[in-house]
Amino acid sequence: MSLRKTIPDSKRMPPVSMSIADMQWNKTGNWTFLTPLHKDRIAPCAMDCPLRVQVHRYMHLVRDGNYHEAWKLIVAANPLPAVTGRVCYHSCESGCTREKFDEAVNIHGIERFLGDAAIDENWQLDPPQEEIEGLPIAILGSGPAGLGCAYGLRKNGYRVIVYERETSPGGMLRVGVPQFRMPRKILDAEIARLESIGVEFRCSEQIDDLKRISQDVRTVFLASGAHGSRDPQVEGADCAGIYFGLEFLKKYNSGAAIETGGRVAVVGGGNTAIDVARTSIRLGAKVNLYYRRTKEEMPAHPEELDEARQEGVSFHFQVAPTRIEVGSNGHVGAVKLIRMRQGEKDESGRAQPIPLEGSEFKVDTDSVVFAIGEQPELGYLKGKGSRDGNRLAVDALCRTSISGVFAGGDIIPGENSVSHALADGIAAAGNMHLLFQSCDPLAETGETTAAVERSMINFDYFTTAPRQHGRLTLEKTPHGKSATEATLAEQQAVEESSRCFNCGTCVDCDVCLVFCPDLAIYFQDSNYMVKTDYCKGCGICAEECPRGIISMEKKN
Repeated sequence: MSLRKTIPDSKRMPPVSMSIADMQWNKTGNWTFLTPLHKDRIAPCAMDCPLRVQVHRYMHLVRDGNYHEAWKLIVAANPLPAVTGRVCYHSCESGCTREKFDEAVNIHGIERFLGDAAIDENWQLDPPQEEIEGLPIAILGSGPAGLGCAYGLRKNGYRVIVYERETSPGGMLRVGVPQFRMPRKILDAEIARLESIGVEFRCSEQIDDLKRISQDVRTVFLASGAHGSRDPQVEGADCAGIYFGLEFLKKYNSGAAIETGGRVAVVGGGNTAIDVARTSIRLGAKVNLYYRRTKEEMPAHPEELDEARQEGVSFHFQVAPTRIEVGSNGHVGAVKLIRMRQGEKDESGRAQPIPLEGSEFKVDTDSVVFAIGEQPELGYLKGKGSRDGNRLAVDALCRTSISGVFAGGDIIPGENSVSHALADGIAAAGNMHLLFQSCDPLAETGETTAAVERSMINFDYFTTAPRQHGRLTLEKTPHGKSATEATLAEQQAVEESSRCFNCGTCVDCDVCLVFCPDLAIYFQDSNYMVKTDYCKGCGICAEECPRGIISMEKKN
């Protein structure tokens, strides 16, 4: 029986022409003017990170269990991953391509996992490849800006001396951040790692005159932060029971007793105000927080606000204090407040709060904490240095108008965050190094790697997956200094890193090789190569690439 007769015409393969001979003579690629270019790009998360940590380059290392290599990629840009994994407000996650696919990758959770692993395993930073002879560089302040600058300078072999007025280094990280957000043993471990590569700390050094540290040094970096409180300009704010945000946190972090009286009114809307409110809850107080603008305009991080609410803090928006009423014992008895409405936008882009006449009301309270912002204490400059508002002005290279003096962190204008301060310090260190080498830091350094756009990611290769959290169950009215968030477990970190698209990074997935209809793509020496003699420039590889690293370029 003939097989042909058993197959219906509708199911037969159509006639095709084929050759059983070698077709390498037919160099069809010579007919096209386009060719695919494999080129890694920067992911949006890295672009949104002040430190430019190459998140997209280490996630697949975590997925494959190469934790040490992943940590080394982080500390190439950020020397304090266990710290920033806890207190950084992770702007990187706002730029995560996955955010609109399901949920952003928990980048700070994985950073914290790697930072803690480094402490547990005693991983160390690489020492400088060479020591640069000559005078040291003085750094005033051991907060994130000072630590970042010290790290950047030591990597290049400079001798560094960091002056700190507190008894231990860490600056605002030590005196301003509550321990339930960052245990001091974590900070101590990461600072000890900096000491191991030669950073010298001189603590309990109160510098009242810049001249004291500016002699016999190459240059000076000012990182003294913003430790001064703003005047609330509220009648009666000088009585007993009145605190200021940073003063309150410093006292708490030092272990000193704080008498709240059981009822605390916190005034402010930033992260310091939230820290004060959550700390007061842990002291057993009933806490009300008053902010003169709307919830949407609140500068505090939304996650912190949500956690504070879960712990029992009561929030009141569009209200501002007008007067402190003093009790018969000279102590706070009540605070008078007035309701606000939104007016025209001010220089910050937010609506100006306008008092509503006749809307005043009184709240009984035992303590009031004004957490309305901090400002630098610049008395040690003796009037030197140009100002930008109440901060020290700097140029594009972090130089002040004082000869030989650089500055960064909260002492200069800009974002007041740990990651931005670290970035300021590291940038200043890099600029110093280039200037010492008689190079222009602003000179063109060559082609800039482009960022991968969301439209370049092929979402067909990915599936939805739940975001892994390390958060503990938040207690109503918690006590003590126990952490509110746990480090991701190893399996959680692996699963979470697998959610990363690795935007702009080739992970050797072979998709381009498999889909090439001309077999013009091959893998050699850890790279994908293109046989341009045979590539017709159809663009299928670029269309199918999951991570947006292939683009079609004109042939030379």
